[in-house]
Amino acid sequence: MSTDVSKGTWNFTGKVGGHKNKEQILIHLTFQSYSYTGPSSANSNSTAFEGNKNDVTYYIKELRNKKMVLDSEDSATDPSGNATTYNSSLTFIQ
Repeated sequence: MSTDVSKGTWNFTGKVGGHKNKEQILIHLTFQSYSYTGPSSANSNSTAFEGNKNDVTYYIKELRNKKMVLDSEDSATDPSGNATTYNSSLTFIQ
């Protein structure tokens, strides 16, 4: 079982550049805690941070009264020149 708790602020990026209103959302995290409990204590992990973390921009795939689906793609290059792409999809249901 895993638990992820995040706190921060968000803003729509509407009308910035060529983006439509409510097409993207920018999330600025100030706190995040993640814990995973596996079948044994050797498989358990927990991390947390406070302070400012990089902002993440998500495309709003679906926005309804009680449901929101966000997609993101980010890439990073390490000092050796190896590139990695990260894709994530978040679904929020109220």
